[in-house]
Amino acid sequence: PDKNGGTTKPSFANVFSQRHMHEISEQKLDVAS
Repeated sequence: PDKNGGTTKPSFANVFSQRHMHEISEQKLDVAS
């Protein structure tokens, strides 16, 4: 069950985390500029 449910959850969280990090990165760059 860990592999089945652990694959979809982390995937979703990973995408969300990556998107959030990207947004923060862009904002930081914008502020630095």
